[in-house]
This record gives sequence, C-alpha cells and structure tokens, in this order.
Amino acid sequence: SKIETVRAFKIDNSKFRDKDKNVRPDIFEQIQKKIKAKTFIGEKIKFNKNFEKAKQALPKSERELYYSWEKGGFVDSIQFDSPMGNLENIKYLSIKIKLEISKKDKYDEAKTSILPKSQRVESHDVQVIFLVISNELVVLIFSGNKLYCDRCKILIQKTISSTVINLSVNREIFTWLFFTYDQVEDRNVTDLVSVSEIDGFVGTISDEKDSILGLDPSQLSKVTSSSQKLSKLFVTQAFISLGNLFTGVQIELLIKKIERLSDSPISMEINVSKTGNVYDRVEMSFDEDETLKLKGSNSQITSYMTSETTLQTTVIYVYSLLLPLILSSFETQKTNFEDKILPEYEEILGSEVIRQILEKNPHLNSSKIIGIKSKTT
Repeated sequence: SKIETVRAFKIDNSKFRDKDKNVRPDIFEQIQKKIKAKTFIGEKIKFNKNFEKAKQALPKSERELYYSWEKGGFVDSIQFDSPMGNLENIKYLSIKIKLEISKKDKYDEAKTSILPKSQRVESHDVQVIFLVISNELVVLIFSGNKLYCDRCKILIQKTISSTVINLSVNREIFTWLFFTYDQVEDRNVTDLVSVSEIDGFVGTISDEKDSILGLDPSQLSKVTSSSQKLSKLFVTQAFISLGNLFTGVQIELLIKKIERLSDSPISMEINVSKTGNVYDRVEMSFDEDETLKLKGSNSQITSYMTSETTLQTTVIYVYSLLLPLILSSFETQKTNFEDKILPEYEEILGSEVIRQILEKNPHLNSSKIIGIKSKTT
C-alpha cells in the first residue's frame, strides 16, 4: 500500500464551545449542518490579461474553480485498546472534499483562445476527518500536496466561519525520543509505550554551527539520515552533540497491552499469563507540524466496530490517542531533560565523535584540531 500523508490543523471558533469552554458534544452535528448550508465555494481562475475579453464571454461556471463537500459524510465512532491501557471510544466526522485544480495549459496551441473547462481543469477528492483532541477541534487533511491542503482549508474556513491554525510541536521532542531509544532501559516513553526502532530523521543545522564547522549553510542547512543502526551513526552523534534539533523522525512504536478481563462483548479478553506480552505496533513518521506519514499495512492496532480502512483507523488512533500521550509524557519530563539530561548526553556523544575522528585519523592530535578550528572562524 502507498504511503499516506496527513496534515493536522486546529479549528478556532468560540461558538463551538460551551459555557465551561469545552468543545460541545454535538460539534460534529453542528459542522454537518453548516456543510449542508454551504456545499461549495468558487474561486476565480486567473487568466492572462490578453484573454480578458474572452474570459468575460465565458459563463461564470467556466471562470471559476469550485471546492465542494461531497455527499455521504458521516459521524461515527471507533473503540480502541488505548495506549493508556483502557478502552477508549473516539467519535469523529468523516467526509470528502472535491477540488477543481487548474492544469498548466489553459489555452489552445496557437494561444488564441481559452480551452473548454473540461480540458484545463481536473478534479481531485481529498479525505477529511474532524476529531476532538485534548479539548481542541482538529481537522485531518489526507494530502501531502500543499496546494490541495490550502484549498481544503479555504473551504473549511468559509463553511464553518472559523480560523484554521497550523499545529506545531517542540522540536526537542525528537531528540528526547532518540535519547529514549538510545539510552533508556526498555526504551519506554510511558509505562506501556516503547520505541522499537528509529529508522530515520530530518534536522536543520543552525547558521552559527555551520560557521563553526566551516560549512556552507546554503548547502548543509538540512540533514537527513536513515539506518537500522541510527544511534551508532557518526552524523547523528555529531548532530546532537552540537545542539542541533531534529525536525522530524521516522519511528516504530510498540504499545504493550495489559491483562484485562472483558466486561464488554466487543472488546478482546487479554490474558498475558497465558499468551505472553501482546503488543500493538505503529510505524510512522511525523514532524514539527504534526504531519504524519504512514502505511496502514505497516501498523497493527486493536479496534472494534469500525467501517474505516486500516489506514484511516490507524490515523485516528495516532492523532487522538498515541501522539497526545507522547506529547504529554515529554512535557512532564521536559525541564529535567533540557536542564540536566540533554547537556550530559551531548557531552557523551561529542566525546564519542572526537574518539571516532582520532581513531580514523591517528595522525591528528589536539593541537592540530585546534589549528583547524581557528582557520574556520
């Protein structure tokens, strides 16, 4: 199956909250009503000024691109074995948006007339899911195409009269996850969630660090790496030891399932004493904008009574349960990690980097290294 990219945005509208400032329990039904009241919006197509007269002769439908809500959206819920060890019911609204997108060519080969709309415009369907996460209304847009995301955001904003805001996470969480994978016993992020593998990362090098290294920032401002032995990679050790921050990570997480006797006909009985440890597994990448990339076939989670695909079920699980838990766990450890653990870890990795350099280049000594540094400053 293909890799799906999903982007998450927060929706800000005070009318969607009750007097206690909680998201209203009927929020999805409210959104459905607004969608029925405004099924589409139009945006004017930009034509070359030489075709101004020809444009005016076209009917309105030929001069505009339409972004519309498809019929068949529905409110549903999925029950999960959550990463906290309990059963969790997640309600959501699923619907598709149809986008009309202009092709590159708008005119005939002779550049004398405007092509019919059917020849210069193509349609694309984009899956959208609304969720309530940590008392915030969030919309998930299933597209990595920025143009498509921007068009979906325009329709959402105008339909429900709300501001659509980009989400972001503290970049230091990626270093914390890497440290957990590299140094923490059992690689536990929480009691039940552990880091099984980190297969790759994306990061940026600050201008100050570039100048110290004598590197050209325009050439080396972005660093990527992928390896099953990532924690042993020289570039990773050097990257962290210099205080640089990851901006994204490709990671595999295991979620340990605890023993539970089922009191519900739709939930699975788990008897660890008989079966040994049982795990759900999520393989994904996510970045500082909470953009998620994953294959549904690469993850295995326990869910009940769902009509969604494996991919969409996994996305709902990750955004509503797994990511909030990881972010919360990081926040509780953030101060101690930043003030005490990270400086010590950077020093350990820096020493290892120097050791590897000297081992590979035995002719070097400390005075020569200092001399090299002075020439680059």
